[in-house]
Amino acid sequence: MDQACTNETSGPVEIGGTAVRVVSNKLNLMASDGMHLHSANLIELYSPKSISLRSQRQIYIDPNLGVKGNTVLGGGAYVEGELYVQHITAPVEIQQTEDTTLFGKFNCGCDENFVIGYTASGEEVYASLEHDLIVTYPHSHHFKNIPLRVMDSNKDVRRQAQCDGINKCSYIAQAMPQHHTRKSVMIFDQIPEPDGSGDYDIPDRCEVAVKEMDCPEDASDPDLGEEEECDALAALEDSNSSTGASDPDADALAFGEEESANVAANTPESPSGQTPQQLADAAHEAIDKPGLA
Repeated sequence: MDQACTNETSGPVEIGGTAVRVVSNKLNLMASDGMHLHSANLIELYSPKSISLRSQRQIYIDPNLGVKGNTVLGGGAYVEGELYVQHITAPVEIQQTEDTTLFGKFNCGCDENFVIGYTASGEEVYASLEHDLIVTYPHSHHFKNIPLRVMDSNKDVRRQAQCDGINKCSYIAQAMPQHHTRKSVMIFDQIPEPDGSGDYDIPDRCEVAVKEMDCPEDASDPDLGEEEECDALAALEDSNSSTGASDPDADALAFGEEESANVAANTPESPSGQTPQQLADAAHEAIDKPGLA
């Protein structure tokens, strides 16, 4: 005969034995102050269908987690340590390298043997074997890569994850769309700025900005300072670059119009009777004409 059994007490209850077995159609364990399962050997949860762990807060695992099969995440993932993977499958993103200025030499056998052009007066100009005589326009390359967002430091990565909602239990950190462009380094600005009233205008904690890049050291012309060298190289243009950075008519030696005029003005008068400025203009015309240089 079926009969319900109810045991209630306001004090502790202990059940001991070499083996305790509880069998029922449904088992509910409830505790208002916490539930603890302890074993010196093994705690195993098994179900031929499914095991569900649900919480309105983060589920904490210590120390490590091992997964034999697949792992599927419906949201974002933050990894504080190193990430080791054997292969990556991801959408393609067309990215662009930084602008690079290359220096080189003429590919010829010996000095004064290979004609590379003519002066305004018709004299031949020969190649030299000296290095760094050739300067290319600053140029970049496009390449295929996995989608990326690059930050300035580890601290910036942690803050970006927080701003993307990685710690919000009811929020899913969404993936950014593909952005086919040159990747700028992003940084968080934490420096308070005066607002004129004596207080400080503290920026938004999640406001991110593009980090200003320093001009790379370039020993191509020791007579130019760092700022002048940056300005000279910035005057050159790469027609294939998506940045559209400069003046296509800039001199190949990174001198502007004013500097070229000064050089021409200090040049002795030629035997042809042309003035220094006329010689400089003729040299520019010769450079612009294919087949003459």
